[in-house]
Amino acid sequence: MHARWVDQKYTPKPIEIVLKDGENSCRSCTPPYTIKADGKDHKVSVSPYFDTENITIVDQRTLSRIDKKDGEQVGTVKTWVSEDGKTLHLEYSRISAPGAPTYSGSYTATRLSSGPEGSHAI
Repeated sequence: MHARWVDQKYTPKPIEIVLKDGENSCRSCTPPYTIKADGKDHKVSVSPYFDTENITIVDQRTLSRIDKKDGEQVGTVKTWVSEDGKTLHLEYSRISAPGAPTYSGSYTATRLSSGPEGSHAI
């Protein structure tokens, strides 16, 4: 079972993620994938804009992510869950190509279901 979140503003389809036993899985990503949340770069193939993700567990409710393309940092993402566990917050900063200007944004999502016993709040 994965935690399910929804944000109607950006996508009506639920976001399905879980972080358990040091591994972060995104079941709603295309393609779905799992990588270690160990602060190291891991290959992913979910975006043409980045080819590695580096996920660090900041605390019980917060994750930090660095996206890279061909070894160069192209984005950062901070994701955290409210104290009551009902709201997911995400802030990002990204460039679309080396030398291009940075853009940033944020969104919030509402929890539809919890992850498995012992999983991170995300």
